[in-house]
Amino acid sequence: MWKDENGYVYTEDDLFNLALEECHSEECLWIYW
Repeated sequence: MWKDENGYVYTEDDLFNLALEECHSEECLWIYW
């Protein structure tokens, strides 16, 4: 789990979903891992 500067806690699933929203493509998911 990760916290951002606002104290919000992210799980791996949250990060995966954020990556999908940012990329709109599975090809760039490697950037996040």
